[in-house]
Amino acid sequence: MEEATNGSENRIKDKFILACRILMNEGLIEGQYSISCRVEKKRMLINDNVSPLLINRKNILSNTFDEEVKVGTVHPAIYKARPDVNAIVHAHPLHAIVLSTLDDAFIPLNNPGTLFHDKIKVYKSHGQVSTNERAEEIAKLLGDGMAILQRGHGTIVVGKSLEEAVLATIYLEEAARAQYMAKIIGQPHYFSKAASKETAKQVFKERSTIKAWDHYVAKVNWKMKTP
Repeated sequence: MEEATNGSENRIKDKFILACRILMNEGLIEGQYSISCRVEKKRMLINDNVSPLLINRKNILSNTFDEEVKVGTVHPAIYKARPDVNAIVHAHPLHAIVLSTLDDAFIPLNNPGTLFHDKIKVYKSHGQVSTNERAEEIAKLLGDGMAILQRGHGTIVVGKSLEEAVLATIYLEEAARAQYMAKIIGQPHYFSKAASKETAKQVFKERSTIKAWDHYVAKVNWKMKTP
């Protein structure tokens, strides 16, 4: 990854701010959360310990993967283990938290959920990731997957870009909510592994990703303009 210039890093920070607004607008983060993106091979931008509504260029922090972070201890551990990951979102979506408390393996029943077929693990130890040891445990558990459900706590979702990590966090909560509703109504019909594999290819097509990101940005802008 090429070294970010001041101009390009400011553009990344502006996108970072939008990511916070989108996740807040969708009800997936409140006061506690962590978002990061890789800007160099061994450096990331990550939020300070402030509300997502108060994020600005000045309180987006720059850290190497070997420096102590104020929030998001798990982020450096994942970046070190996964060179393909360029963004991470830790959120607290209600339905995904409920899903984390179940012993049933996650099997998708809607299109966005197919992204996570065999790509999601449950970290069963309760509480925050406050030590490097726990962070490394989660990074190892994640493997080549896309998401971790922290039992009774929240989600950790990775992506090749900030847009992908944010959208995948939204899609995971949609999938969890669909599971919850379907189980209340009756016996769901799940995607097979083969069907998931083919469907997942469509979810993050470039055109689909751009369209979805632009939609959520527009929702944020619309809400800010609405009295």
